[in-house]
Amino acid sequence: MNLTEFERSLSDFSTGYETYTKLMSDIKRLDNLIQANEKQLNDSLIKIPFTHLYFVDGLGIFKHQTPTLLKQNRQLIIKYNRKEAIARKAKQKIN
Repeated sequence: MNLTEFERSLSDFSTGYETYTKLMSDIKRLDNLIQANEKQLNDSLIKIPFTHLYFVDGLGIFKHQTPTLLKQNRQLIIKYNRKEAIARKAKQKIN
């Protein structure tokens, strides 16, 4: 391996590593958003005492923010899964 090949290999590794670290920070940010969204969803449910069950509310009607939170959660999870798949591929290229 000559110097130019080594420099190219090092440059490729550096680029791949930067991409991977950016993806991991994006994944961590999305994970925090998902956790916050799920906390809001859990807070919108009413726990039945002495059980591990929840009602949506006393009348069986969704609270006003629940459908929006479910839609946001679905979108965040889809983004998270896509970025995680890309990060796995980037990690394989680094190794």
